[in-house]
Amino acid sequence: MAANKHTILAGCVNLDESINLRHEAPRDKDFQDSVVLVWWDPGNSIGGFHRLGHESNPEGNKVALWTNITTPTGIFKRTQSKPLRKKDILPSGGFGSGDDTCTVEFKNGQHIWNIEEPDEELKLHIVHKDTGPHVDCYPKRAITDTFAAGHLDIPGVVTGTMTHKGETYEIKNGFSIRDRGWGVRTWNRAVLSHRWVAGSAGPDFGVVIVAWHGADDSYSKFGWVVSNNMVKAAKSIDILAYKEDDSLTNRGGKTQIELVDGKSYVIEWKPVSKAFVTWHHDLAVVDRLCSFKAFETTEGKEYHGFGDFENSSNMHHGSRKPSFVIDAVIETGFTST
Repeated sequence: MAANKHTILAGCVNLDESINLRHEAPRDKDFQDSVVLVWWDPGNSIGGFHRLGHESNPEGNKVALWTNITTPTGIFKRTQSKPLRKKDILPSGGFGSGDDTCTVEFKNGQHIWNIEEPDEELKLHIVHKDTGPHVDCYPKRAITDTFAAGHLDIPGVVTGTMTHKGETYEIKNGFSIRDRGWGVRTWNRAVLSHRWVAGSAGPDFGVVIVAWHGADDSYSKFGWVVSNNMVKAAKSIDILAYKEDDSLTNRGGKTQIELVDGKSYVIEWKPVSKAFVTWHHDLAVVDRLCSFKAFETTEGKEYHGFGDFENSSNMHHGSRKPSFVIDAVIETGFTST
């Protein structure tokens, strides 16, 4: 694959693990401090995309919560913004959700999520452990300074339990990616479209690929592969999203990434669940849980794992919430499969 002039080499900065604790928000408006977890348990065919963010907004501090859980019988979704309460600032340095349905804490190297939705008889306890180094690999000139200057994307594995309608599922061999972001984030005023494609096959292979089209018409791509606790940057990237007729939802896609050491990977992403569409600050964000097969073209090695194929598409910079989506869930509540 030929080098692409828009691909920016990702240089990595080691960060202390204390960065995983909640930040005290400055007085700047639009500051956000967030944690994200994407996971899939192939043994039980369950998974989720979760985001919990504390935001400084002009009208008052808020908690943004995106809960998306795939169960064997359907999908539960909650998208909301609630006033930030004192009790949401956990003594451990963790995050509360504004309504007691979700907490996130970092303890002893573990990222612990607890979610409880009593009306749905749904309870989740999940623990993510990193399988890559604790580094920020986002090139600062690739992303506008109005979309969270600090960023970690780290592959991992998950364990835990999920109970739904009296049925309990033991999560023993799950795959995951976590995201940690902080800084000013103006959402729909910062981005016209983006792709965030990230996955984990355990310690042997993890991948993060990003394409960013800013509201100022800046355009860049970057990414890296994590293998055996080593990070190698991409010098060339190609991303192809398979889009539905709604021009919003994706059905996975294909990525190619060539690293600075000469290795190249062709990665096919195939959906394992309906897509989650989140409407937040006038921006529709699509997250599609996928299995992936990564083929290393030089030595012929294959890696099999799971991850997320995320996209947004707002080329006209509009603010209308989508009302029609294909093979996706956008409204809060439980949707049967």
